[in-house]
Amino acid sequence: MKLITILFSLPTMAAVISLNLGSATAESKKPNFLIILADDLGSGDLSCTGSTQIKTPHIDSIAAGGALCTQGYTAAPVCAPSRCGLMTGKSPAMIGNDMNLGPNLDGMDPEFHGLNVKEKTMADRLKALGYTTAVVGKWHLGEKEQFQPAQRGFDIFHGFLSGGRDYFAQNKGNGGAREIQSTLGEVPEVTYLTDDLTDAGIKIIEQCKDEPFFLFMSYNAPHTPMQATKEDLALYEHIENKKRRTYCAMVHGLDRGVGRLLESLKENGVDQNTLVVFMSDNGGASSNSSCNAPLRAAKGTLLEGGVRTPFLVSWPGVITPGTIVDSPVSALDWMPTFIHAAGGSVSEKDGLDGLDLAGVLSGKVKEPAPRDLYWRFHGVNMMRSGDLKIIDRANALPWVFDLSKDPGEQNDLFKARLEEADSLKRKLGDWVLEVPHPLYWEGDNWAKIQAKAYEKSEAAKQPADHAPSAHQ
Repeated sequence: MKLITILFSLPTMAAVISLNLGSATAESKKPNFLIILADDLGSGDLSCTGSTQIKTPHIDSIAAGGALCTQGYTAAPVCAPSRCGLMTGKSPAMIGNDMNLGPNLDGMDPEFHGLNVKEKTMADRLKALGYTTAVVGKWHLGEKEQFQPAQRGFDIFHGFLSGGRDYFAQNKGNGGAREIQSTLGEVPEVTYLTDDLTDAGIKIIEQCKDEPFFLFMSYNAPHTPMQATKEDLALYEHIENKKRRTYCAMVHGLDRGVGRLLESLKENGVDQNTLVVFMSDNGGASSNSSCNAPLRAAKGTLLEGGVRTPFLVSWPGVITPGTIVDSPVSALDWMPTFIHAAGGSVSEKDGLDGLDLAGVLSGKVKEPAPRDLYWRFHGVNMMRSGDLKIIDRANALPWVFDLSKDPGEQNDLFKARLEEADSLKRKLGDWVLEVPHPLYWEGDNWAKIQAKAYEKSEAAKQPADHAPSAHQ
């Protein structure tokens, strides 16, 4: 495997400099873009990220044919703000979208209860460059008309507007937020949602294969409710814990779906001209029995288990198969990467917080200018600067960790390296002072719940697999 070691940083300016790596592609034929987003997937729950319990050959093949980024970060530790960051290329906190989307609270204007309408989405920008844009699955960026996919740059939508739903039922009669909507035609009966969403994705690939397309496969698996097919459950019947057994079966179903999508790209002759990204919207959740080993904590916290996820990318002709990128990359990076690869340009006035990854992924750029990565969620602020990370909580002294030596965040260095900690705290504080008021509020109870999660958390370990030899 090819090892690429990089140090990232500098906010907007270095983030938006074009590396001209996508220009050759743009001059011939624009690449297609396929983002496959899992929901609440544990960072240690793929075979290629350390799982001995779950077999994920199709997802693994993306990394085998391209790159595995071992330190891939999401924009937020929960679903909606993570998607806001991915779709805009901007820190969710900086556009007023740092909270999760639940019911609108008293005193808050429901007209602002979704992805900031002043922001251009990835679909907006790619559509302007001649792309057909499609989203399949979970939306969770607002339910009122101004927030819906058709108003946010997407030509095609097949999925549901809410943050979760049943895998077997139609979910009708609840105002439509969980009901499957589609611009592809009549919606068939739900069989198993993960498989059904894959069917829709394949249909879009078939319809759009002759022109450049951007397909956002926003799966809700393995988010709760914990539901899997009997056939998938049977493969993991040796696992005693029922929730973990179901979770493994759900990830297995997701892997099958990814395999079918990749096969469809080949069958339709576009696999060699499609940039494929696989990641999760946030770290694995405690509610679904996922595993974030060897990281600490889970969804909802700014510890590594909440914001670091599997991060795989395939780009034929650009990435050498088997590449390892062993330094921080972010979901915010896909916006400038895609725009440049599509032949577009990004300027400082666009205000993007991401970095064009083409040079890093290809190996043509070894050491991009350093940058600091920032997060804010429910009164907790976090910054990663080089190998150092600071978490500043409302009810305790900050934590400082050296992630190069302590990825499980077990050794707090705040007091031992006080001078550096003070510098980090000031830099993080300067960023916080620039953060605007949120456009909507999730509720104070969540801040209390998640404050407890920080104290109770510890570094995760992979569960032992006692599968019979036939399953191996």
